[in-house]
Amino acid sequence: MKYYIGMDVGATTMRIRIADETGNLLVEHEGEGGTVNVAGYEYVAAVYRRELEAALAKKGLSKEDCICLCAGACGVDSPALRENTSSL
Repeated sequence: MKYYIGMDVGATTMRIRIADETGNLLVEHEGEGGTVNVAGYEYVAAVYRRELEAALAKKGLSKEDCICLCAGACGVDSPALRENTSSL
């Protein structure tokens, strides 16, 4: 099943919503957040992966079926940080 992911990442909480191609909500997930400029890249990358995997597992979704992921993340406020976090 093809789907879209939206992430709202704050310093303490992350909210993830996953919707199918027609806009039907499939998953709502809330978990740990984090900011790159406070917690560091490696830590935040691990948190993002863990929370995304937990959200996908709720419906047994495959990473390969993601059409697009859009994330709003606090703390990504410089050109260097934006470039570094693009691979999360």
